[in-house]
This record gives sequence, C-alpha cells and structure tokens, in this order.
Amino acid sequence: MSYYKQLIASENIPDGYERWSKYRRETTNFITDSIISDNNGGIVLGAGRCNDLDLGKLLLSFTHLLLVDRDVEAMAEAIVKYGLENDSRVKMLQCEFTMVEDEDYIEFEYMLSDKRPVEKVIEWFSQFGSQRDFSAIINGYMEELKIDFNTIICEGIHSQLIMRFVKIFDLYKVNYSESECIMIYDQICILSECMSKNMNEQICNVNGNENIFIGYEYSVFTDESICSAEEIMCMFVEGKAALVGKMGLARVEGAYQCEEDISDRFNSGDIGIVGWSYSVWPFSENKDYLMINYLLDTKK
Repeated sequence: MSYYKQLIASENIPDGYERWSKYRRETTNFITDSIISDNNGGIVLGAGRCNDLDLGKLLLSFTHLLLVDRDVEAMAEAIVKYGLENDSRVKMLQCEFTMVEDEDYIEFEYMLSDKRPVEKVIEWFSQFGSQRDFSAIINGYMEELKIDFNTIICEGIHSQLIMRFVKIFDLYKVNYSESECIMIYDQICILSECMSKNMNEQICNVNGNENIFIGYEYSVFTDESICSAEEIMCMFVEGKAALVGKMGLARVEGAYQCEEDISDRFNSGDIGIVGWSYSVWPFSENKDYLMINYLLDTKK
C-alpha cells in the first residue's frame, strides 16, 4: 500500500466521536449560543463524519442543515450516527474545495520518492495557480432546494486543505538537502496561502451569509511540548495573547494562513468579528490542538 493510501485511511479517527465529546459540546454550544438572526439554515463545510459537531443539537437552532464535503459516505455515516436518516431537514452536497485531485497527491508522492530534481517539483506546483469556485456550486444547490441558508460553519478545515501535501513531504524530505527542502516547503506554504484565502473568499461569497463560524487550530501540542494546550488557552482567556505570540509556538499550516487572512479582512473593513471562543481539541492520545473559533459577519 502506498503511503498516500495509508494517509487517507489514517484520516478516519476510530475513537473520534468518544474522544471529542467535550470539544464537540463546546464547539456546538458556541455556535448555537451565538446565532444572531432568526429562521436559520446552516451550511456545514467539510462536514465529514461530524465528530466535532452535534448535528442533533444544531437542529434545535436551525430549520435546515446542508452538509458539504467531498466524502458522501462520511456524511451519510454522520446522518445515521445522529439518527437523522429520515429527517428531511438535513441535506448533503458533494463538493470539492480545492483543485487538487487524488491523482495529484499520488504523483507528488511518486516525484519525491523518485528523488526528482527540486526544480521539477517546484515547476509541478505551478498547475495549482487557480482555485475552485465552490461557492457557485453551493449557491446553485440552494436555489434548486428553494431553501435559505444564512449561517456557514467551517471547523478545522483550512489545515486539511494542505495537510496531505505536508505529510507526504515530511516522509520523503530525507531525499533532499536542507536547502532543497526549504524550496519545496516554500511552495507548499504559497499554495496553502492561496487555498486558505480562497476558502475564506468562497465562504464570504455564499448567498445569505449573515453568520460565519470559522474555527482553526492555533497550535499543536504533544507530550514533547514545553506547555499544554490548556495553559495557552488560559493565557488567551486572561488577555495575554501578545505574550503567547512571543512564545514561538509552532503554528499549523493552513490554519495560520486562515488567521492571517481573517486579520487582513477585518483590518480592511470587509468583515466584523462578533464573537470568539477558545477550546482544546484532544485530537488523539498524544496530540491536542488549541482551537480558536470566530463568529464573523460581512455586514458591518
């Protein structure tokens, strides 16, 4: 089995639903407690198996839910898990958020494992200059359903847009010199910035987006980390964000670019920040993420 196939298999966290119960409750509560308009229809981007969001509780606050993901089987599994398979208020839409296909990841792995020249690898990345206009697909589907959706939920997705590239590169970087690794990683970062910006742009372009919830990983914490996610979360809550910024914590690729883009959009007056929350995502036995969740609006 190729590493890429193993990578896809590893993305399904078997104990995710049980392990993430507290995080799921906190994230769902932040959304349901923060909604600022009535007659809400909610769009969940990158829904997957919904181990991080309680669909049943969301439906207490939303008239309809539209789950959007590339993996239809995962969304169907989520609907069954929450006992909603006969609930007409829940719809599914298969949709890709990037222009990268499975074949591209496989080719990237082959190039690195075959030790292709770094110049060829960098040239290969140029094909991803354009980004997917997935908001048009969602808007078209909403028109077809004749249902209004005014809330968009996007939790932990920005990092996933680039994560497969990062993990494949981490495995095969031993085939390249330090300077060559920097050159390849720079291309991954450039693509990550484009993907994250486009993700936010597409979210803003979805019709009726009165409430936008975006959650992203601020940093990752393992057994080797100098501090815990809980400690950093407390610092944020206590208003010590500037001090946290000086600690040099490792940022999460994709999520960091999402944060930068949100900051740029806020500073330019394109969006408003209505609310925020912090929580710890116990992703696996030895890995936690500190999550930052924003409620944004585009109608300041």
